[in-house]
Amino acid sequence: MFRKDPVEMSGLIGGVLKRHNIGKQVNAAMIVTSAHEWLQNNLPEKVRDDVKAHAYQENNLRIACRHAGAMGFVDERAEDLKLALIRIYPTSTIESVHSRVYPAAWGERAW
Repeated sequence: MFRKDPVEMSGLIGGVLKRHNIGKQVNAAMIVTSAHEWLQNNLPEKVRDDVKAHAYQENNLRIACRHAGAMGFVDERAEDLKLALIRIYPTSTIESVHSRVYPAAWGERAW
């Protein structure tokens, strides 16, 4: 039977996420995407291509850096990134932002 009244999409999406038990994964992907956008907008242009928001797991965000210089820029701004994400996702817990030199995130081999 068809409904004459429209159903809100937000209610449908929430129901699908719960039914398929993928809400945490979708939330993690959104946090990583927002973190990457923040990094691209707030880091100096010379290191933007050398950093990636890599993963969000167990309330920790991991940032991959191509080299130690880029990691230094990320470390200086890690608290600002964390606060920005908390404002965007107030129901999520973001305990820390960790950065590390991880060239494999770009498909490169470590030295």
